[in-house]
Amino acid sequence: MEILLGPFHPYLEDALIEKVREHKKPDPFSPLLILVPSNSLRRRLKLLLVRERGLDLLDLHLLTFHQLSLRIFEDAYGTNTLELRDDLFFEEVLKRLIRTGQREGEGYSGLEEKAGGCMALWQTLRDLKDGMVDPLRALEAVREGYFGGEKTDRIASLFSLFHAFRSYCKERELWDYADLGVAVMGQPSESEFLRHFKHVFFYGFYDLTQVQTDFFHHLARERPSTLFFPLFRTTPKHPAWEFSRRFYERHVTGLAHNEAGIRELASEPEKKPVRNPLPSLFRDQPGEGTNLFPADFRCEIFTCFGARDELLTAAKEILRLNAEDGIEFREMGVVARPYYQRLKEAVELRPSGVPRRSDEELDAMLRSRLPLLNTVLGYASLLLITWLMVWKPW
Repeated sequence: MEILLGPFHPYLEDALIEKVREHKKPDPFSPLLILVPSNSLRRRLKLLLVRERGLDLLDLHLLTFHQLSLRIFEDAYGTNTLELRDDLFFEEVLKRLIRTGQREGEGYSGLEEKAGGCMALWQTLRDLKDGMVDPLRALEAVREGYFGGEKTDRIASLFSLFHAFRSYCKERELWDYADLGVAVMGQPSESEFLRHFKHVFFYGFYDLTQVQTDFFHHLARERPSTLFFPLFRTTPKHPAWEFSRRFYERHVTGLAHNEAGIRELASEPEKKPVRNPLPSLFRDQPGEGTNLFPADFRCEIFTCFGARDELLTAAKEILRLNAEDGIEFREMGVVARPYYQRLKEAVELRPSGVPRRSDEELDAMLRSRLPLLNTVLGYASLLLITWLMVWKPW
């Protein structure tokens, strides 16, 4: 494997273009696979390759880990043989386990009645599942004192619930996206789809679940490949790259055949030096760094849990800025992820006369596949809220 290190723009992007051209020049029909961690990065590369650089991409496949796993699974087992459930479904499974009074769920009694309770619990169990944690071995480790501390009973209760949850889902053949990755783990070497490619490019990831990491290692051993990894190594170490550096040292170091197979793009003589535009964002002390912002600049960070909490926090802050700071709605802007199209419709805080959304309605709204309709309804709700706040007819 060849490993290329550097910031995304322009180093990794330019290197990817260079490598694709290198493989396509002798044979325009050379089959290539670019594997990325997310759909947002996949969209970015589509624009880069086609619109910005104008490449001819015959037989070049650009896929996420999930899309590749699904294709390999279909090749091995046929289509429509595995129904994948979403987060909301497994939250309901947890509610059922707790409500039916099973022994493993006793420690969580009442949690299913709290808003977001089972959602938070499912996120924890999903992390254990993504990490391929064996609950029985974990329980044995708790009994042998490896976890130490005062809250071993709670830890044991969590692993017991995780074991019951896994057994329940296995008996009823309830699968999520992590199960898809596990199902295809041994298939890459046998997949006709993967054997079709002359080269595989791994692009842009610096954090993977354990299932994805194992799949990446397996695939890297099986196919000729190049890894484009976002890391800029500096002396002294810069905190902006620490997370990426730790992942690289733990999961990537050693995959190259030798040191000659590792290129640090930003350090090559013909490359322009990397500029650090926002150093003060990563300083430990407020006074450190350069003066990039005006003296009255203010930035607040809110920690939220999940899409629903983010939506409500943003909605509350918008109303607070209007009511307390006197900022008009037209003077505010929201830069956000796609589900914020439903922000106005999701506002629970409302003046008298605007119907309140139940938790079930709100969750269904966030998971809706009809964002356009929700957006129209959202704007209508915002106009109503604004009219009630300004004119106060009551």
